Amino acid sequence: MLKPSTNASSLSAESHTCAFCPNPSNYSCPKCQSLYCSLACYKGEKHVFCSEKFYKTNVEEEHEFQNSSHMNPDKVADRKKVLEIVDRYGQEYDGWKYEVPKGVDTDKIRKELDSSPTEPKWTKEEEDELNELLDQVPEDELWKLLSPDDQQRFLQFAKMSGHGV
Repeated sequence: MLKPSTNASSLSAESHTCAFCPNPSNYSCPKCQSLYCSLACYKGEKHVFCSEKFYKTNVEEEHEFQNSSHMNPDKVADRKKVLEIVDRYGQEYDGWKYEVPKGVDTDKIRKELDSSPTEPKWTKEEEDELNELLDQVPEDELWKLLSPDDQQRFLQFAKMSGHGV
């Protein structure tokens, strides 16, 4: 969320430190979510993999826009309107920046996201209910629900575990 910038003393230095230097962060990269403190850190060597792609994409889009003679006039008008709003926003709200809401531990969230399994965790009740439902469905119908890759993996698993199919 966007909030007016606050003084650095009101921010927790530990959880809001720039990913590329020891300064407090003021911004978050929209691509990789890394926290950074300045344009220099955003464009720096440690973040070049993300920032260069961003600039390249924007230059290509702008080039396409400039060379498009058959572009829909409504799209052109919409784009101009958005650019005017962005310019106005930049002029009026230079003191605004992204600020992580109080009490949010971004490092903890990142660690949880990185370490969390892709499989959902089921409660005992949910697992029992799912098993009941699956017991009521004919096996050939369940088989049809699997993608060919999943069918192949199932057959390999059954073969390796010693269960015949």
